[in-house]
Amino acid sequence: MVVAVEISGQNFVPDSSVRWNGTPIQTTFASCSLLQAEVPATDLAAVGVGYVTVSQPSPGGGTSNFATFFVTRTGVPVTASDSATASAGTATTMIGDEGETLTVTAEGDGTVTIAQFTDNPGPRPSFRDTGSFFDVSVAPGSTLTALTIVNCDMSGGNLVEWSNGASWTPVSNQQIDAATGCVTIRVGSSTSPSLGDLTGTFFATATDRRAPRTNASASEDDGSRYEFAEWTNSPVTVTLVAKDDTGGSAAITYTASGATSIPATTASGRTAFAITADGTTTITYYATDVSGNAEVPKSRRVRIDRTAPDVTVQAAPAVLRPANGKDSRPADRRRAAAS
Repeated sequence: MVVAVEISGQNFVPDSSVRWNGTPIQTTFASCSLLQAEVPATDLAAVGVGYVTVSQPSPGGGTSNFATFFVTRTGVPVTASDSATASAGTATTMIGDEGETLTVTAEGDGTVTIAQFTDNPGPRPSFRDTGSFFDVSVAPGSTLTALTIVNCDMSGGNLVEWSNGASWTPVSNQQIDAATGCVTIRVGSSTSPSLGDLTGTFFATATDRRAPRTNASASEDDGSRYEFAEWTNSPVTVTLVAKDDTGGSAAITYTASGATSIPATTASGRTAFAITADGTTTITYYATDVSGNAEVPKSRRVRIDRTAPDVTVQAAPAVLRPANGKDSRPADRRRAAAS
């Protein structure tokens, strides 16, 4: 089974050959401005982006610029698309209306293509989407080092998820600007998605109103568990771990007051710090997710006493007598007194 496509352009010749992602496919010359080609069904079996070019022999030949062909599992229409090619530098592409733009900046060498859809092009979402879907694809053979995606077409959402073709996952490295409502996403070799995942990867905007949660635990110097608010004679290491139900990242803000003082500090989703001073230290902490949802602050107390007691015993009177009235001094001392 094949899918017939028509390619419009200029200066085509009978030997012109249509290529799909660099591979020649069956081509029929119709005119100097029209070619007909057959795309094998195997090339359309996977969701992604097909890059279509026309190659012509010398003299005067070469390879044309590319056109993009979007393959989705639902067949939803593309409302806008664009591409940019970087060559040992950066290149930026942007689509969308004012205030609802999608901008991608590529770094390194290669081509990136973006698109916006009228509806969901991927699997059924497990979250509350806002109806805004887009695609980011890195062309085969590209050696890009990073991408920066700025999506202002959030439709009231505050979170971006991406699809691996089977399910949706929150983007790992995203930050929403509360003033503009735009989300900035940084994609690299180890992010989710990574640069290697961008083979026609679908993104969706979602609404997240659930605050993350922070779990606090503590241990003593020997590694044993410390129970908050109990007295100990050991320094205590406090560990805070934030969890977001969406699967995204969260930042932890914490302070300490009392015996040990720590100013307001913000860390990534997991952090640890030491409490060493004698006395009672109160730790206050909360987590904030990428959508701006903040946890209600929590508090825990750490009590440390590493100072040994200093006891002074003093009797009054110096000579103690038992209840029978007899002298409690040793017998030899009583004999000495009698003589």
